[in-house]
Amino acid sequence: MKFKFALLKLVVFFIQSTAFALGGWTSGGGEFLKGVRNPWFLSNIKEVTYCIQLDEKDFGVDKPIIEDTITRAFDFWRSEFSQLVASPSVKLGSVKIATQSFLLSSCNSKTDLTFQFGVLEQGQKKFLKDPSNYAAIAVRTDYINKEMRDKGFIYVSAVSGSLAYNPDGAVKNAWARKNHMLYLTLVHELGHVFGLPHMGSYGELMSEGFVEAILTSSKLNEDSAKIENPTHFFSFPLQTEIICASEPLLSIWREYFDLSSLEKCIQIKFDHVAGNQLFAATKLTVYAGPEEKRAENLIAEDEINLQRYFPTFLNLIWLPKDQQVFLKQEQLGGDMPNVLGISLLSISKSGKLRSIRSSKQNAITVRLKQGKSGFTIDGVGSNGEIITIL
Repeated sequence: MKFKFALLKLVVFFIQSTAFALGGWTSGGGEFLKGVRNPWFLSNIKEVTYCIQLDEKDFGVDKPIIEDTITRAFDFWRSEFSQLVASPSVKLGSVKIATQSFLLSSCNSKTDLTFQFGVLEQGQKKFLKDPSNYAAIAVRTDYINKEMRDKGFIYVSAVSGSLAYNPDGAVKNAWARKNHMLYLTLVHELGHVFGLPHMGSYGELMSEGFVEAILTSSKLNEDSAKIENPTHFFSFPLQTEIICASEPLLSIWREYFDLSSLEKCIQIKFDHVAGNQLFAATKLTVYAGPEEKRAENLIAEDEINLQRYFPTFLNLIWLPKDQQVFLKQEQLGGDMPNVLGISLLSISKSGKLRSIRSSKQNAITVRLKQGKSGFTIDGVGSNGEIITIL
């Protein structure tokens, strides 16, 4: 499938991720962005070295746990970027992102990416001005025009000592808790490394206030609180949670899904047949049950297929004059110093939902927006009206 982009819309974002807003002077843009939103590494870079600097005492997490958490964050984006739909105008596939081998090494002047946990050099402290205003930040320090590659660091604040984050209402000792806060924070910051700007509503994975949201949510101040890991960004989800309804939604479900009088919870699962899961056929199955922890009865199934898609976000990769990654003809219009980079799509898949309990078939449409945590499902009721199922 080919994109036909009639208009290119530039939206100004900053690549650096500040978790807590700073006071004082602010500006509304107008500057030349150039490469500030470029991915730090493109597919011409086969290996990326990274190292870890850690103040175990003030950060509160052991190094083996940190190493594992970094690896899982890399793996998340490697999987998600495999579902990225790149512009067909880039013939060599140079926009492929997160496909490199990431190699843990000792820290030295040649290291590409440094993870700093509760550790800042004097020059970095001066750059941040007041480190206690940051829970985490991704900062690029060098850009090699010829290779279009970056060097930089990801800083994550300590929980105690002089570099501890200090906003009102923040969770104490957050990184050591068994609720994935550190993992989520690293996934967010690596998103910036891979060229994703701030986007989405407050609390979404790449939203401007994401780290602040997870660290200041009142629910997370309880030791037993859990945060769900992100399961998709570019990709199609594998299933919904088990969702229980009350009236009037429950009445809609009973008619649409042929639920019994005892069933009030459903779970919808997606099995992608082949190829790119956004465009290939998807088998949809619906399970029902009487309570939140149980939805085991298969009640409906269907194969849904792509109905429509369109871009909801376009990002441009700026090309330095002396770069040797992209060919001249790959530039927009042949002479604009940009190529199309990351595009986020809105996807609709539709089909007929077949009831297991009767011969009834109902139209169903699943709508997914890449970069959003959820999706919507619509159906057509018995009198022909469109109804919202989820």
